[in-house]
Amino acid sequence: AVTEAWLAHWIEANLELELRQQAFHALREYRDASMMIEGLVDQRAPVSFESLLFLAVHALVLIMPFSPSTLNYDNRQAVMDGSHAATALGVGVICAFYRALIHMLRHLQAPYDNIGAPCDALNPIALLNSSERKLRDYMTQP
Repeated sequence: AVTEAWLAHWIEANLELELRQQAFHALREYRDASMMIEGLVDQRAPVSFESLLFLAVHALVLIMPFSPSTLNYDNRQAVMDGSHAATALGVGVICAFYRALIHMLRHLQAPYDNIGAPCDALNPIALLNSSERKLRDYMTQP
């Protein structure tokens, strides 16, 4: 953006008539090419795909506790005496993992939004500033 502004100002100040028009046309093509690359980097999946992914994961999390178990139901006494806490805990951990993946995807799509994390959670400048501050504090301690 700064380079484009500088080039536009230079073209306005130093070129005249047809040459100025051609230079502005070339600058417009340069901007279009830059935006095409930026557009490819910022390209997101279609809304229908995101909705389908979120729906599938939430349906899996909802249905997972009712999945077939590995218990042998022929021995009813063993089923009644056995602890169900480990099975429930395992399903809970797997469901939490899938929900965390969806949460991470949501943060990666919009890293500077406030959807639960601080607004600079993925901001590289904020990370560098905090690490420089910690290093300075470490170096200046007696």
